[in-house]
Amino acid sequence: MEENYRKTVDEKTEEEIDKILQDTIDEVTEEKLSEVLDGADKWKWYVLDRNSQESYVQYRDAADQMTKIAAIFPVFFLFVAALVCFTTMTRMVAEQRQLIGTYKALGYGKRAIASRYILYALAASLIGGVTGCIIGLQVFPLVIFNSWGIAYQMPAMIHANNYRLCLISVGGITAVVVLAAFLACLSALREVPAELMRPKAPKIGRKVLLERIPFLWKRISFARKVTIRNIFRYKKRFFMTLVGVAGCTGLLVTGFGISDSISGLVTTQFSEIFRYDATITLSGDASDEALEATHEWVGSQPEFTDTLFVSSSSGNSNTVLEATSDREDIATTIIVTDEPVKFEEFIDLRKVSRGQETIDLPADGVAMSQRTAEMLELKEGDTYFLENRDGIRKEARVGAIVEFYVGHYVYMTASYYEQIFGEKAPENMVLAITTDDITQDEQDKVGELLMESEEITGVSFFSVSVKTINSMISALRIITIVLIISSGLLAFVVLYNLSNVNISERLREIATIKVLGFYDPEVNAYVYRETIAITVIGALVGVPVGIAIHHMIMGTVSMDAVTFGNYIAPVSYLYSVLLTVVFALIVSIFINMKLKKIPMVESLKSVE
Repeated sequence: MEENYRKTVDEKTEEEIDKILQDTIDEVTEEKLSEVLDGADKWKWYVLDRNSQESYVQYRDAADQMTKIAAIFPVFFLFVAALVCFTTMTRMVAEQRQLIGTYKALGYGKRAIASRYILYALAASLIGGVTGCIIGLQVFPLVIFNSWGIAYQMPAMIHANNYRLCLISVGGITAVVVLAAFLACLSALREVPAELMRPKAPKIGRKVLLERIPFLWKRISFARKVTIRNIFRYKKRFFMTLVGVAGCTGLLVTGFGISDSISGLVTTQFSEIFRYDATITLSGDASDEALEATHEWVGSQPEFTDTLFVSSSSGNSNTVLEATSDREDIATTIIVTDEPVKFEEFIDLRKVSRGQETIDLPADGVAMSQRTAEMLELKEGDTYFLENRDGIRKEARVGAIVEFYVGHYVYMTASYYEQIFGEKAPENMVLAITTDDITQDEQDKVGELLMESEEITGVSFFSVSVKTINSMISALRIITIVLIISSGLLAFVVLYNLSNVNISERLREIATIKVLGFYDPEVNAYVYRETIAITVIGALVGVPVGIAIHHMIMGTVSMDAVTFGNYIAPVSYLYSVLLTVVFALIVSIFINMKLKKIPMVESLKSVE
């Protein structure tokens, strides 16, 4: 049999695996079964597939999370990237309007002129799109895959070339860029050659809303008045910058928010809600006297400050009496206590989305974890069917839905359990609170000591669960950092591109103020004030956008037994806005060099 299993691992073909399984089953003859099961009154076959393996299920859920995130984030990145490409192509055509006028004057047709820019846009978008797909399929999956190596031991990654995704991405960007070039050419080709060969007239200044409020307007300095007028003078550029910056800030808020929500999960669940630190499982075959004595012995250990004797069992929850194909049972942990007052010292039951409001354990119902209630579509006061470990399914009432982030739990009093099931819940678990300064070595020693008792079948400290979850969080944090960096770089590209457009559109205007005697710092401030003002406005607009995206993502990536909160730390909002402004300042350094190189005389020359 051992040889067969080794062969399965080596060859890994479906036909071989089927043959090996059949051979293995044939080897287990009825005679061998009788030898193994000799003396056993009852026995059952258990056939477990990989979905019964906790590690596989955890990794599968993590992969599902990444799939859900991957379905949301690229849409926003694609939107902002399309905005940048649209602006770039529109500006490129606008800068060559004199050349277009010359072509028209020489007799070139509209189709021939337009094809020059459309083919350029097509070639640039295809080359850029294909290059981006190659880099994206090779680099980002590798970074994310390796980040999961913190929590899992996995073989080398096999690259999956998703050609459909590449076609959608490249096709989307290409369509936007080509459409931008076509519309820009169409607008320019409607003008006569004489008009095209002249520079486009600057935008006419208009009164802004603040000018109609003399009390405020007269208190604003001249430089700031100019800035305000220029912002609203180029409305198209203003709104494009606003949308681009808001999108990038929103992605930054989302990235930081994902990290905050995931990081806060461990602290909230295992420090605030679970106030106990260890569980000691007792044998179901021991007498009540032996179990009570064991409970007292456990409580006498110096590593524990307090203990609580409870009943713990696994059951199923459903809204129908019999599970159906479209409404499967939810495996639920049932905790029963006959000391509801002391119970509050071990588990903090609190209302969902009501801060720290603690509630009492309901006397005429169960307290259900929020994820369980969401999956069963239940609310307080509803009834559903609860199945105990003996397979008996009875109707129970939802007395309260409590804040919970890990696992499916149902809490109830011993009297309510006896009321619905007609029997007393057997106490088989001790919840223990450890001393604050207990070390890992001390946990191991007390665990080994407790396991020497015949009445104790298991000892578990939450530190192990916290360590496992923290490993997964570390992997998710790396992915979040990748998203934050990508969002920041996108913000840089957006701001740099639109700042270039701003200078190109106002070349003669900037040259004029330089001729009038403005020093370089004054010229820089003349341009930068607008960029910084629009950036700050866009960043503030992006905060609620990020909150909405974060809320949508956290609701989407929740696992079967794990609920991620919608918490965003206040400092994350500050970081998102500051990062956006920092990128704007970095852009200003690059633009500064371009401002210094503006030729004043050449820019002011007439084209007549």
